Amino acid sequence: MLKRELKSGGADTSPESCRRVRVTGNPADEEAWGFRARPEANPLWKEPEVFYAVGDRARCDQVRAALSTPTEACWGPVYFRRE
Repeated sequence: MLKRELKSGGADTSPESCRRVRVTGNPADEEAWGFRARPEANPLWKEPEVFYAVGDRARCDQVRAALSTPTEACWGPVYFRRE
């Protein structure tokens, strides 16, 4: 399951925006790329977090570049359908 869809460099986590997805493995479906953000340790966020950028690898790189925290390289793709 895709945990978060990133839009314009920020996580869209409002309850109205959350939709279930089914990972299909079918290249004809929507594509997303994942990456881990590794922020500096603080009381609220100590562990790396996995994010997904919906779109191609270039979109994932754009989202990573917009964050103000270190990130790992994008991995994927993951193909999915929204339910």
